[in-house]
Amino acid sequence: EAIPAIKTRILSCGSGGNEIEYEQSLIRSNDGEPRLNTEYCIIDRQVAHAGHQGRFDLVGICWSRLGRRKGQTVPLVLLEVKFGLNSDIARIHMQLKGYYESLQDPIGDIAEEAETLLRQKVRLDLIHYDPDQLAALKTLRVSPSKKDMRFAIVLVDYNPHSKLLNTKAISELDFSDQIDLFHVGFGLWRERAIAAREAEPKPSERSPFAVQSAWNTRSVEPQ
Repeated sequence: EAIPAIKTRILSCGSGGNEIEYEQSLIRSNDGEPRLNTEYCIIDRQVAHAGHQGRFDLVGICWSRLGRRKGQTVPLVLLEVKFGLNSDIARIHMQLKGYYESLQDPIGDIAEEAETLLRQKVRLDLIHYDPDQLAALKTLRVSPSKKDMRFAIVLVDYNPHSKLLNTKAISELDFSDQIDLFHVGFGLWRERAIAAREAEPKPSERSPFAVQSAWNTRSVEPQ
């Protein structure tokens, strides 16, 4: 019982304690829980790029559940995690813009490094998928095209009444169609609930990315 308490104290040292803890939770849920069968695989954290001073919290790939097979080309995903009402949320559009503009097109070296890290994690048994998926995972290629990249804003316990997130500024970015917004965590707000009578899944012909895209989902706008 003492170890979790020590871990909590360590994580609380510094301004990003809670976010670091949630980063680890994201890695465990997406890489270590085969029953969840998620579409994201996290391959590295606290990623720096030579052409930019900042760091991205997590880097991974998105492997759509639609038509999975060996040898597929998948997009690189850069994820930024923000907890609660972190003041940095108000400037996240500037962070994304700066990072995007610092990347050369194609992103061949970055894509190759991501493939190497992915294969290493599979080899070291750090990704717990079923055997068939693991076999396919080792054959995936990461797209070297900058236009195929995805950016994920992961807001943990973000109050829907807050005005911090500037959705207008994000939607006006030239690459806004490459940005996805996720609301996760344990904080409960009535605005985020779905009535039981509306919970029946409906067939969708939309892009696998569109479901959680900030610019295609009404619920992301502050109430």
